[in-house]
Amino acid sequence: MELTRRDVLEGGVALIGGLAAAGLTAVGTSPAPVAACSYTQPASLRTIAMRRLAFGPSPELMAMYDATPGASDEERFDNWVRQQLNYTAIDNTPCANRILSAQLKIRYTHNSSTINEVRSLSWLSASRETLWQQRVVPDLPWAERIRPYEEVRVATWLRAVYSRRQLFEVMVDFWHNHFNVRATANQQIAATWPDYDRIIRTHALGNFHDMLVEVTKSIAMMYYLNNVSNKAGGGEGGNENFARELFELHTLGSDNYRKFYNQRGNIPVVEYGDERYASAYIDYDVYEASRCLTGWTIANGRDGRPDTSAFYIMESWHDNYPKTVLAPPPLPGIEPAPNFPFNNGAERDGMEVLRLVARHPGTARHLCTKLCRRLVADNPP
Repeated sequence: MELTRRDVLEGGVALIGGLAAAGLTAVGTSPAPVAACSYTQPASLRTIAMRRLAFGPSPELMAMYDATPGASDEERFDNWVRQQLNYTAIDNTPCANRILSAQLKIRYTHNSSTINEVRSLSWLSASRETLWQQRVVPDLPWAERIRPYEEVRVATWLRAVYSRRQLFEVMVDFWHNHFNVRATANQQIAATWPDYDRIIRTHALGNFHDMLVEVTKSIAMMYYLNNVSNKAGGGEGGNENFARELFELHTLGSDNYRKFYNQRGNIPVVEYGDERYASAYIDYDVYEASRCLTGWTIANGRDGRPDTSAFYIMESWHDNYPKTVLAPPPLPGIEPAPNFPFNNGAERDGMEVLRLVARHPGTARHLCTKLCRRLVADNPP
């Protein structure tokens, strides 16, 4: 059975309640001066809900929590979390109306003319194709090129303050940080930032593998970590910027990196379901993964590609030779055989490497640890 983040969060409700009962304090609650209070009392479940699973208490949010049915504090907390997970059933019209009516100032000087205006958030719902055209408008001031990004920033703040779907917004924030992209790194990213934000919001409580695939194919990630130009040849066989972050940040994490190993046969084996994996990754796994992802790019009008902004596979860029990623050795002392066959094709190679890293047990540990730190405690037991 494929687990979603909603399943994980529902399973953690009882854990959080138990930790509170054991005396765990909530992050974000600053201790009073020692002379006034020693701050040894455990945080209430309501405090944990407001400060860990939401962006802080507000009169409306506390009223919603207090109105949640429950015969005990634990039952009310449990029911409130389940209501928050079922976020589409929560009427969020007031927050949506605030975003629709919001206005953002824009001011700059260009070609001896000064623009000083207040505009509505007109780019938030624009299609990816429409946003993409913003980056090719000639002589467009930088303030205009990054306007879509600025509008997402405003909408993010409004949702954090006013949304009734607080746990959902916390998870959107979590995954934006996990799949971090600097929006102003270039004009392609800034102009299409609403599209990247929609990808994160669509998958924030969904399946991790599905989100990983969409993030990998996105304009923002393609340009930020240079996979947009990843072709066979050069270096260790392609541009490894994205592949390095794929392992170190997005999936297995640095705790599962064996920096000084140069032989895969020395890595212990771990099993999950009916599959066996190398329990950790080494540099050669990064190099081979970068080869698997050669040819994954964006249709940006170059090298014979259409100019549609869609994810695009340049098969002529792909390294079709065999590859080995996270493969366990068949016998002690014997190096693993390639688990990506010759002439497998760019799409199959890329999708298989994303499946391997998403399903790896080290990824589960890495992600669940991060989730516990955000939702339970800075140093979770």
